[in-house]
Amino acid sequence: MTRERDEFATKAKKPDRQKTYDEREERAKAREAAVEKVDPAEARIGVAGTHVFHVPNCPLLQDVPAGDRIQFTSKWDGVDAAYKPCPECRAMQ
Repeated sequence: MTRERDEFATKAKKPDRQKTYDEREERAKAREAAVEKVDPAEARIGVAGTHVFHVPNCPLLQDVPAGDRIQFTSKWDGVDAAYKPCPECRAMQ
């Protein structure tokens, strides 16, 4: 009786590794589809201290340290975060 029980126990503990891997891959693909794609032309950079957002090549961003910059995926994300557009680089256009 113990031999049958041992065989059953070892069979039950072996996971199907390929099936587990395939399931993880499917879940990862589903998450990728949910990620918003960012258009570099739409990206904006906000400055935490001033609550103003700029286009990435705005000259006013040159002296802003990387730790004070906030990435926005679009100008509307900046507006939603209560940031104002930069009047010099016309960040809303």
